[in-house]
Amino acid sequence: MTNFYVAAFAVLTAANLALCLAVLLRRGTIDFPRIAGVAASLLVANGLEMIALAPFRLSWFGRFHMAWLDLAIVVPGCAVGLFVAAMRGRRLSRGALLTGLAGLALIPIAVQAWFITPFDVRLERVDVTLDRRPAGTTPLRVGVLADIQATRIGPHERQAVDRLMAEEPDLILIPGDLYQGPVQEFEQHLPAFRELLNRLHAPGGVWAVSGNAEYHAGLPRLLQGTPVQLLDNQIVRLTVRDRKVALLGMADWPSLHRQGWQFLPSIVERFANQPPGDEIRLLLVHRPGWVLTLPETSEIDLTVAGHTHGGQIALPLIGPLLVL
Repeated sequence: MTNFYVAAFAVLTAANLALCLAVLLRRGTIDFPRIAGVAASLLVANGLEMIALAPFRLSWFGRFHMAWLDLAIVVPGCAVGLFVAAMRGRRLSRGALLTGLAGLALIPIAVQAWFITPFDVRLERVDVTLDRRPAGTTPLRVGVLADIQATRIGPHERQAVDRLMAEEPDLILIPGDLYQGPVQEFEQHLPAFRELLNRLHAPGGVWAVSGNAEYHAGLPRLLQGTPVQLLDNQIVRLTVRDRKVALLGMADWPSLHRQGWQFLPSIVERFANQPPGDEIRLLLVHRPGWVLTLPETSEIDLTVAGHTHGGQIALPLIGPLLVL
């Protein structure tokens, strides 16, 4: 997120909080209709803010971020203000009290989202049993490092790479979205990204495809001098111990998303329909929606993708409510 949006969101969030507190704490009993008035005021303010930011091409993610700031800061702030007012003798209706308690419940969710989850590195292991029997008997250990999606490299990213390397993978796949940040800052962060990627190594190599959020023109430069090789609609054939592997890496293809995932590029179609041989066949892409294009008789053994970030709208202890 650029400094402009950080400053704009901070100012707008503070203004929303001040507006809501002014409506909430005016004289009289604080009841549920008063709470409804606060909610209406916040919705109107958000609408005006969206219009004001429209010339700056605020993305859908930016709009969701603004809504999240209201949920994580404005609503709990109003709840705290409500109970402070009650402690000073203001009358609260039962509906206002229950609404205030619900607002306070958002505080641990915000703490989890800002201070715990972003620094929580988890390693997931999944066993995939093939329906057919390609040549070889040694299990193939495929390491996947998806959506680093950072502006700068820190302990979190280094810990993720160290955890992955401790598993001693035979093959490492990176499904896109390495750098995400201002284009003008790309050069200054290149050394740290390359230092991180130079920690990656595997007998079958380290392979990457482009994602949808990174600085695409700079991706080949980011990988320069590292063991990571970029696949741009290409097939490579590898031998890893006693296994033969065919790997197709596809560059991010936003048009597939716009066309409803009905169009299958010819290289993928040939790769998916080629009669099975003695090799393990892998497809590396950024968006998991690619699997919706594959024929039911696809001979691809495994599609590796990123993009979902583990799920959207995730709650503590419950997990993601939505995975697109």
